[in-house]
Amino acid sequence: MMMISDKQRIIKETHLLTVASGVNFFPLKMSLIMNYLQSHHGIVFIKYSVFAKKQGCSIYQVAEHYNSNESALRYYPEDNAVRIIYNDQQNKARVQWSLGHEIAHFRLGHHLIQNEAACQGLDLSKMDKEKIEAEANFFAKVLLAPLDIVLFFMAKYQAFDGPRIYTILRTIFRLSQAASYYYVAFLENNHRTLHTLVNTDISDYFGPFCRRIVEQYNSAAFNVLLRRYEDEYYLTRSRENTKVSGMFYPRYAESTGEIISRILPQQNSQFA
Repeated sequence: MMMISDKQRIIKETHLLTVASGVNFFPLKMSLIMNYLQSHHGIVFIKYSVFAKKQGCSIYQVAEHYNSNESALRYYPEDNAVRIIYNDQQNKARVQWSLGHEIAHFRLGHHLIQNEAACQGLDLSKMDKEKIEAEANFFAKVLLAPLDIVLFFMAKYQAFDGPRIYTILRTIFRLSQAASYYYVAFLENNHRTLHTLVNTDISDYFGPFCRRIVEQYNSAAFNVLLRRYEDEYYLTRSRENTKVSGMFYPRYAESTGEIISRILPQQNSQFA
């Protein structure tokens, strides 16, 4: 289970990465981050399609080799080298998430933890593996859609229910259907502690971007988008609930609305 301090650390790490990479708008341009990591850390990014062509095999065989249909990180301690290989045949939103997830493993030092255990002839416990994956997923989530900025748009468009928040995530941040739905679920699950995760450095940095979006899309324009994505939200909710046992149906009007109202005055002054 991730502690609040873990989440705060990860949020700070994603912001440092976006600033260093020159990312200042959304949907996030992953190539900027990839270029930064390649030039400053020597990370090599390889597409499944390129690897398959080089090896004379199929994409399916590449996925089977790396035990993932999406992506994988490989660390070579003898050269202190990192390679991230990813399935470029998936839709763009899914590729973005996969890359964010693998980049998280690097930035959070997960590859070093796993290598140290291997050097001692040990395997990480199931709990440790689950924590590492949870941290990587959280990193990808707040890298692609920073919590502060999501909260800002929720407040601006009075988006305190599942369909409205989902619309923000699908349109402004271009998250996939599943990622958008689970972000909504994350907000609901953590509504009592969201205020502890606010990082004003992030809202300051992305202020100009937020103002541009608000100028371009007023409430009427947002409602047009809502009508387009509302049905999709319910279809996604139905589909994802068949895959995850015990998944709840998000409830926002009281819970999240309450916490946003406490955070909003601070953000209003920054985005005025």
